Amino acid sequence: MSLNSSSKAFILDGKQIASDLNTNTKKSTSLLSRPPKLVIIQVGGNEDSSKYINSKLKLAESLGIEAIKYTFDEDQELKVLEKIYELNEDKSVDAILPQLPLPASFDEKRLINSISSEKDCDGLHPVNVAKLNLLSKLEDHLSVGADFPIPVTARGILHLIKIALEKTRNTKSLEGLNVVIVGRSELVGKPTAALMLLENATLTVCHSKTKDLQSHTKNADILISAAGCPGLINSKMIKSDSILIDVGLTYLADTNGVYKAVGDILFEECSLIASAITPVPGGVGPLTVAMLMDNVLKIAEVRKEVK
Repeated sequence: MSLNSSSKAFILDGKQIASDLNTNTKKSTSLLSRPPKLVIIQVGGNEDSSKYINSKLKLAESLGIEAIKYTFDEDQELKVLEKIYELNEDKSVDAILPQLPLPASFDEKRLINSISSEKDCDGLHPVNVAKLNLLSKLEDHLSVGADFPIPVTARGILHLIKIALEKTRNTKSLEGLNVVIVGRSELVGKPTAALMLLENATLTVCHSKTKDLQSHTKNADILISAAGCPGLINSKMIKSDSILIDVGLTYLADTNGVYKAVGDILFEECSLIASAITPVPGGVGPLTVAMLMDNVLKIAEVRKEVK
């Protein structure tokens, strides 16, 4: 975390925040009777997915988590399901993670639903989604020992918001604040909305059918953009001293043909107005992976086999 001398906003350094979380995860895994075990399912040979998975495998190893990968071809959906059913019954396996998104030929919901809800470290199984939406307050989840996982990107977003609030407003409370989420995906938008409601925020969810987007974003104390539309949010669309969380990640080529990661929010101009902002890359992304590892740990902690 740092203050950029050329901007007003407090820059939320996701890499450093994630590093702190990973340190705590490593300490906790060392207290278990055996290392937690994570299995990652990859479908197809997408190069970006392979790099992302390899980084997860490397991080898991450094945190004391045993992690292995199974790779399948795009025409092997039945074999993938068979492997998942096998892993569901394997008592040595704590968590199963399909690398998303899956190829268009795969039934993504069917695959996610086939994973045991107890081993669903992404928190996307219908049982875990229902449990999250049935909570009356987030403390209820924490008080019972985290017996189901919260989607990792949503967890990371909430963690960043609380750090930003503490730094800029000397509080961690979202109560009564206007939160606007741009995007309603199953992976980010919807679970993040659920967490915002549990924090007693006043919530607005915008999407591709929303009319006059600026009329909503301009009123946001906290703006979360997860649309995947480069440069969607400019400085005229935000409120002074707002907190900006950019979940968008798109790779665009510059004039030399070099690809660069960009977010939904125009960072340079918006950082002159906002009170806190996440960079892209290096903001939400590292938190997502750190929360994934923490979810694997929590699943291992509540399974009888490791107690």
